[in-house]
Amino acid sequence: MATRLGTWTADGPADAGRVRHAAAVDVLVGLLGGVMLWPFPLLRLTLGIPLPIHIAMMMAFMGVFCAAASAVAVVLWGRTVGQYLFDLGLESPHRPIGWLTAAAWGCGHAIDVVAGVFGVSAALDGHRGAAAAFSGLGTVAARGETDAQ
Repeated sequence: MATRLGTWTADGPADAGRVRHAAAVDVLVGLLGGVMLWPFPLLRLTLGIPLPIHIAMMMAFMGVFCAAASAVAVVLWGRTVGQYLFDLGLESPHRPIGWLTAAAWGCGHAIDVVAGVFGVSAALDGHRGAAAAFSGLGTVAARGETDAQ
């Protein structure tokens, strides 16, 4: 049985502002998961190293976790949680989206978020960023199953 999160249809081009807001939500979801996972097994392994190195390792882990969480959501639902909240989705000729394509999109999405933090406005527009270039998936406006009826 398909859920509303995974059941949607493309409904035109995506607004760049909504794409940026969805990316911020995706980062917050990934950071929340990463913060919950880091302390228990990984903090014990890194107790003996200097604090700046520990912080750098933690930030790298958060980036990898954000990319992985986004890729899993793309495989399961064809969009991330942030895209669901802002009525967006990933345009693909094949649904469900495969693992390699989703992993490429997740890695590109992480690169786009970092570029967006540093002010590159084209990174988070949905069609010109690294995520779209790596995977071929463009971000589009979505209409959920309740809107389509």
